[in-house]
Formats: sequence, C-alpha cells, structure tokens
Amino acid sequence: MLLAKRGYRVQGIDISPTAIAWANEIFEAAGHAGRFVQGDVRAILDIGAASFALIFGACLHCLIGADRCLCLAEVRRIPAG
Repeated sequence: MLLAKRGYRVQGIDISPTAIAWANEIFEAAGHAGRFVQGDVRAILDIGAASFALIFGACLHCLIGADRCLCLAEVRRIPAG
C-alpha cells in the first residue's frame, strides 16, 4: 500500500484466492488501484508485457529447495523497467 500511496502502480501474485480478494478489498477501500492475480510464483504467467522497477517478495521463507530456485528464476526473467 505504501508504494501505491506514493503513486506507483502495484501488482501482486498469490496462490491463495483469499489473499487476492483481501488485497483487492484493501486497495479499493483506500481508493488505490492495484492489480492482483491468483498464481504461482514458481511459474508467473500473467504479467503480459509489464516491466518492473522493483520486485518485492515476501514469500521466499515459504519456499524451499527447488521451489525457491524456480521463484528466483521467474524474478530474473521479468523485464526491468
């Protein structure tokens, strides 16, 4: 929310539909726009042609072994903007 308050476009991905609904509700209640999709950080499919100046991951502690490597490979694949 902090970045959205400062005018940045915010996108998020989570495997949990509940987390996505929660993020949408919070952003809507605060009057901010955000794009949140249900997905897997080990295989990020729904970013289109987006590029990002900052990628913040709060999920790495939940991923172990090969899953963590897959997530980090996805982050490296996303274009920097």
